[in-house]
Amino acid sequence: MSQASHLEAFDAELSVIGGIFLENQALDRVLPLVDVSDFHAPRHAVVYGRMLELAEQGQPIDTVTVTQALEKAGQLEAAGGPEYVADLAEAAATAVNIEH
Repeated sequence: MSQASHLEAFDAELSVIGGIFLENQALDRVLPLVDVSDFHAPRHAVVYGRMLELAEQGQPIDTVTVTQALEKAGQLEAAGGPEYVADLAEAAATAVNIEH
């Protein structure tokens, strides 16, 4: 993957995760399109996986619940730590076009 493609993928991952934090229903729109294995950044895959787990349990998806789920699974540091999780929530301005 070229550096430009890598940056585009990274930005797309930020948009997907940030959009889900902004609007939990956005997960329903991306679920048929995006699998954990689609993420290039390992920490984004870890966060997205925990988001899926929370959704399956009927839990809200926010920085607190995701951080707690990551910590409980022993994956918080692999996800970049609590500060990075909080930064992800601020990564998307809107979830309107999340499936693009």
